[in-house]
Amino acid sequence: QCDKAFSYRNNLIIHQMSHTGEKPYQCNLCDKTFSCNKVLIIHRRTHLMVLDQHPHSVGSGVCKRARNEDDWITNRAKKARNLGQEYTSRMTGKVVKAREVGPDCRCTLKCFERVGIENINTIFTQYYASGDYNIQCAYIQSHTTEHEVMRRRGRDPKKHRKCWRKHHIEVDGEKISVCQKAFASFLGTDVKAIRRAVDKRTDTGVLIPDMRGKRGMQT
Repeated sequence: QCDKAFSYRNNLIIHQMSHTGEKPYQCNLCDKTFSCNKVLIIHRRTHLMVLDQHPHSVGSGVCKRARNEDDWITNRAKKARNLGQEYTSRMTGKVVKAREVGPDCRCTLKCFERVGIENINTIFTQYYASGDYNIQCAYIQSHTTEHEVMRRRGRDPKKHRKCWRKHHIEVDGEKISVCQKAFASFLGTDVKAIRRAVDKRTDTGVLIPDMRGKRGMQT
């Protein structure tokens, strides 16, 4: 049917099947058929890759391992961290304990006493319920206000603070001002994390999204 020539008869037979459409070699794990036994062997390897990750997928017709980002070690650790659960750090290999409400600030505002332990536990639970780092940063920013420093002390302008921050939480529609240490304890985090979250806010108020672990997104 064409002018092609072959040195071996087997290669000629395989080529003729491309004209006739004949595919005598069938996979015993799915319904796919092939004109060459070598191609069938390569195809069966894809099933073995799937069986390693999904033992119950035999006969499902799946021929390639699905890309499941939830199974990645890094993503599993990040998801557990954002939910406040215990996880193993990929960098250090150490187990990081689950988040819990921090210690009492014991400041003059008596933040823990005014808010109440029940309300604090509710705030803590709702904060980690989303499991989204960007949403958690947005929560911190929405409950933090910046005010201009009216009086600056010291001669070195580089050491002058441009603003001071005030934190609050809402209980039954009422805003209650709390100190920074208490605010961090309510969320089971530390003061540094609060500062990083607030610093992610731009001049327009738009949150800078978390780009950690996202390749190919930089310009």
